[in-house]
Amino acid sequence: MQKRVIIIVMAAIFIVGTISVAYAQQDIIDKLKIISIQSVQVRDKDEKGNNLDYIFLDVKTRLANSNDRDIRLRDGVFTFYASSVYQNREISKREIAPEVPEKGRDECKTQVSEKDADKKKEIGKAAKPFFMPSLTPDDCKNDDCKNSDCKNVDHIILKPGGDTDPNVVMFHVKLGRTQTEAMRSLMHLMNCIGNPGVKIPHINIEGKFDLGIKSNKGWSEVEAVKIEWLFIPKMQEDRVNFMTSAD
Repeated sequence: MQKRVIIIVMAAIFIVGTISVAYAQQDIIDKLKIISIQSVQVRDKDEKGNNLDYIFLDVKTRLANSNDRDIRLRDGVFTFYASSVYQNREISKREIAPEVPEKGRDECKTQVSEKDADKKKEIGKAAKPFFMPSLTPDDCKNDDCKNSDCKNVDHIILKPGGDTDPNVVMFHVKLGRTQTEAMRSLMHLMNCIGNPGVKIPHINIEGKFDLGIKSNKGWSEVEAVKIEWLFIPKMQEDRVNFMTSAD
C-alpha cells in the first residue's frame, strides 16, 4: 500500500512538473513576436551570378525578444502564408473587380466587414541558413557559420531587448524551382498587399524548431516547439521595399 501511494505521489509530481514546464515554455514563446517586415526581395542567382536551384523570396524581418535572456531557435522550418480581408467600410465592386463596366460603378456599392478577400495560401518555406547581420562569431559555434563573419547561420539567436531593440533576421523563402511555381506564389502575395485601401493583408509565419534558453550554465532545450506569428503590414504608413534580384 505504501509503495502504491509513493508511486501515485511521484506520478502527481511529474504531471504538475510537466504542466509547469509547459506554462513556462508558453510564456517564453508569447514574448517572441514579429515587429515589422523591412524588405522583400526576389532572388534566383547567387553572388557570382550563377543560377540557384530554387527561386527565393528573401524576407528581412525585425523580431522582438521580450524575455530577459537569449533565445535560440535551432533546426527550424518556417512556413510563410498570405491572405487578406476587406476593409470594414462601404466599397464599390469596381474597387474589388476592375472589370466592372463604367456604367455600373456607382450602382454596385456594398458594405463589407472583414470578409475574406484572398484565402490563406502558402507562399513557401524557409529553413537554414538564416541571415543575421547582428551576430558575431562569439554568438554561435564555428560549425554553424556559413562564412567567416558568421552572418549566415544554422540557427536563430534572439537577444533580449523587446520592441525597442529587435533582432534582424532574413528568411530565405523557397518559392519554387521554376518561374511558373514562383510566379504563382508571388501573384497571390501581390494580390494580398496590392490594394491596401480596400484589403488588409495578413502575413502568417508558422515555425517549428527546437527552443533553446540560455542560462549561466549554458543552453537548455525543448524539442519540436511550434509558433505562429501573425503580421498585418500597415502598407500606407510603413514602407515595405519589394525588390527583384536586378535591384
